[in-house]
Amino acid sequence: MYISYADRENSVTEARAKNQESRQNRMRHNFKNLKVWQKAMDLTDMTLIFVRTCRITKDIT
Repeated sequence: MYISYADRENSVTEARAKNQESRQNRMRHNFKNLKVWQKAMDLTDMTLIFVRTCRITKDIT
């Protein structure tokens, strides 16, 4: 049985599309509800506040 290059290319393309769709379905959950995301955002906020206060004290001295 002979499979043409175009047929092979189509099957590879279809497999890639299915794989990408599967990956997107797994990533659809809301990551903002994850505790680790929330803690990372809290850390980011605290770091930003710290950096801003450092700039203010540096400008004063």
